[in-house]
Amino acid sequence: MDMIAATPQRDAPLRISLLGPVRAWGTAGELELGSGQRKAVLSVLAMRANQLVTKGELVDAVWGETAPASAYGGIHTHISALRKRLEPRWARRSTGEVLVSTGSGYRLALSGCALDVERFRVLRERARERQRGRDVAGELAALDSALELWRGEALDGVSGPHASWQRTRLAELRLGAVERRARLMVNAGARYAVIDELDRLCRSHPLREESHSLLMHALYLADRRGDAIDVFHRLRSATVEQLGTEPGPGPSALYGEILRDDPALRWTRDEPTGPARPIPLAVRSRPDRPRGFTGRGEQVALLRAAAGAVAAGTGGVVRIEGPPGAGKSALLAEGLAETPGCQLAWSVADELGQQVPLHTVLDGLDVTALSPDPRRAALAALARQVEPERLDRDTVAAAVEGAVELVHELCADGPLVVVVDQLQWADPLSLLVLRRLLPATAERPLLVVTASRPALRRELEPLWAAATRATTITLGPRR
Repeated sequence: MDMIAATPQRDAPLRISLLGPVRAWGTAGELELGSGQRKAVLSVLAMRANQLVTKGELVDAVWGETAPASAYGGIHTHISALRKRLEPRWARRSTGEVLVSTGSGYRLALSGCALDVERFRVLRERARERQRGRDVAGELAALDSALELWRGEALDGVSGPHASWQRTRLAELRLGAVERRARLMVNAGARYAVIDELDRLCRSHPLREESHSLLMHALYLADRRGDAIDVFHRLRSATVEQLGTEPGPGPSALYGEILRDDPALRWTRDEPTGPARPIPLAVRSRPDRPRGFTGRGEQVALLRAAAGAVAAGTGGVVRIEGPPGAGKSALLAEGLAETPGCQLAWSVADELGQQVPLHTVLDGLDVTALSPDPRRAALAALARQVEPERLDRDTVAAAVEGAVELVHELCADGPLVVVVDQLQWADPLSLLVLRRLLPATAERPLLVVTASRPALRRELEPLWAAATRATTITLGPRR
């Protein structure tokens, strides 16, 4: 593997980013690059850093077959303007040190991993090395670092044949990294952590079979068998309509396994560490503590005080409200980063699960048919009888009562913190369960913490009417 470091050299004379809008930084800060065509010229030179790029190649890359008669003059103009930005001390008649002129073209001098595309390549290669070495944690860390480099669509806002081709190529590499990471996460039992991203990926790429297979498997392991089946039907409709063919053998075989509840679904796939092994279906954990979290000291203190109180036996309700981007999820993760002595049930409601009865509550309590806890497995079997299209009153009442009773039993085992983020997307039956639980916080070691956008759904009003002891935290927009 290339031994170039996978981190940018902050003291490098020039750093360039193409995994998003085209940007560049010199020793004095970010550089103003100018027009889209100028950025296109820079991107070509950056992608072939330290190599000669002829003027003809630049013309072809920026304009292709539609190059005007003035294209060569335009390249000269863009190069001169870029030199003024990249080399402020450039002497007019010199050949340059960063953007170097030769007789037939130009060469951009970049050191180490001063280009994010190169860092992405190095990290992907590092991930493959870790995979070959059966180092799952190392592979996952490398993929995480590689994907963190992206800030949007590659070469965003830049046109031309070169930019279009590179954009497609890099997007495919990114999708492959996302899918590989998702497979590792599913194999590790972290099925909840990848469902939302995979759903967005499948909707953006309706013919991509690997993404659909991963989403189907993750949904099944999260006890959302009906959703997993729906994902296959969505894929099949797209392939039949657009390609005139059925889905490939991979998703089709997986679909069959899901229909018959095949025990093989509980085992890892594409395992780099040897033979397949059972997937550890552990209770959903809290999100990682946010990096660089600052401010909100009073609100963090309120959450920590509530967690301390329930650990000592006194329950409560904390309600966080704020507009999108206010930092509600980050506040939850920071304020409840440590809940010693407490059980934790953490769920994040989403629009996809809003049509699934009891999804939000059961998700947080880790209620699945595959659970080793017989109480959870029994409740999962009961909840599966609740059909979204036909809500039988007796079945619904039994499932809601079962969820409430499970929480009561867990409280008897020890203090319990129930967290529901993105409450505005919770399904109606989960809201009913929460409404039933709120009065219990006055007599049981139960802390219920929610975060939501304000006044988005009328269904939330009865919930808060039952929360006579709630502490409300209202967040304004982040500045």
